[in-house]
Amino acid sequence: MAEHKQLVFCLFLCFLSLTPKFAWSRVPSVLKLFSDDDNSNPLELVKDNEERFLYAVYRVGDLNRTIEFYTVCFGMQLFEKEDRPSLRYSYAVVGYGAQDTHFFLKLIYDYGVDSIDIGTGFGHFGILSLDANQTLDLVVANGGVVTMYPRTNGDGSVTAFVVDPSGYLFEITQTSSNNQSLIIDHINFSLTNLNRSIDFYQRALDLNLVRYYDIPEVSFTIALLSYGQIYQTTALELTYNGSATNFTHGNGYSHLAVSTDDVYQSAKVIRNVTRELGGRIIRPPGRLPGTHTYITAFLDLLGWKIVLLEKDNFLKEM
Repeated sequence: MAEHKQLVFCLFLCFLSLTPKFAWSRVPSVLKLFSDDDNSNPLELVKDNEERFLYAVYRVGDLNRTIEFYTVCFGMQLFEKEDRPSLRYSYAVVGYGAQDTHFFLKLIYDYGVDSIDIGTGFGHFGILSLDANQTLDLVVANGGVVTMYPRTNGDGSVTAFVVDPSGYLFEITQTSSNNQSLIIDHINFSLTNLNRSIDFYQRALDLNLVRYYDIPEVSFTIALLSYGQIYQTTALELTYNGSATNFTHGNGYSHLAVSTDDVYQSAKVIRNVTRELGGRIIRPPGRLPGTHTYITAFLDLLGWKIVLLEKDNFLKEM
């Protein structure tokens, strides 16, 4: 096995020598991928990382209608919009603030695909509102559907649920704070093994468990993982429903993007975690063609795709 690794590594270096655009300063990070030293704590490799959730990518059935709905009803801003007829798709970027500091949504419209199958595993997006009732009035006035009218929670926040034109569910939360900023505050997935998934994300992405809410009488549990405080930054919300054992992914939701300082070091952490808990790397670390951004990608325990991007070059190329 050791001789096999040495052969692969030698061939790899030969390939790099023929690749003039390769950043040779990255060699130390690349070498870590070939190291057999898996006895140390892999999180030590990324303990000083300054990660954050960057954006989510998903397909919609009507791009212009969705942009209008999000800007009018949710108060989002349109930051980018581009049509790529040669590739038969259009995209738009929407959100609540500058892309270098705020989480945003990248909407994709594939030519001719007007109906989206969201699947049963994707849950919803969560956004904050200064006035939940006013948001719902705008949703109804603009052809949206309210699936749960506002209710007051134990922490004083008010929550409601609405459906956008493509069928995606949005949780609208009005916090008890008088100076709350508008943000996309979470994205929700359904899972079949919640505790194992929490362990997976804590170790693979160095996330913190900031809330765990269990309702045992109905076998329903929610876990919230984040890089910051609740209602202050975007979080990943994982839901376990004991009555559901199989989920479908559909063709709508694509992936969640996360920033990292070094994709090679992050990839080694993820490799170790997937070996033990499940999931798999689907894109080895490397440069994204046509850019200076380095990325890697993996699937979690239920097949949800996560893409890691090195933040410095990614932000420069935005």
